[in-house]
Amino acid sequence: MKYSAEEVSRHCTLDDAWFTYNGLIYDVTQFMHKHPGGIACIVNNLGYDVTSISDNKHRWVKVVELLADCCVGELDGPPMTKADALTVKFD
Repeated sequence: MKYSAEEVSRHCTLDDAWFTYNGLIYDVTQFMHKHPGGIACIVNNLGYDVTSISDNKHRWVKVVELLADCCVGELDGPPMTKADALTVKFD
């Protein structure tokens, strides 16, 4: 299934937690509680693209393999980072 960055941005709570990575969308609601670095690193970026953040902090981690069971679809259009959200307005 394909979702827009706007739709992904709506899934930003502890009970409904999504983010995008390299064009794929992950529901990390259950995973974030298992994250070795703690939940705070993930919570701060729920609803947004984490590709750059993850690649900078976890170069050795195969994110796609690690989160394979969490994948809910593909991103339809460009990703949106938390920084992008400050300047983007949806219709």
